[in-house]
Amino acid sequence: MKSIAVFFGGVSVEHDVSVITGVLTCNSVSETYRVVPVYVDGCGEWFTGDILRDPDVYANLDLKNLQKSLCLRVATNCTPSAANGLKNCAP
Repeated sequence: MKSIAVFFGGVSVEHDVSVITGVLTCNSVSETYRVVPVYVDGCGEWFTGDILRDPDVYANLDLKNLQKSLCLRVATNCTPSAANGLKNCAP
C-alpha cells in the first residue's frame, strides 16, 4: 500500500481553513492509500497521528495532552522571529 502525507494548519491567518481542508482530504482519499495526517500548529510544530483525522479534535485542542496520549510531535520550530511571526512555545 502506498502512503501519502497530508500537511495542514500552519503559521498563517488561513490556519483554520487549512485544518478543515486537510481533515476533509484525509478522510476522502481512496482506501488504496495509507494517509498520514501532519498537523502544523500556530507555532510551527508538527504533529502526526490518526486521531488528527477527527475534526472534533480541533474544537478544544490541547496539544500537550494530545501529544502524550494519541499523537507524536515530529518537529519543532518555535523560535521567536520578527521575520516569520512565530511565537515562543514551551516544549
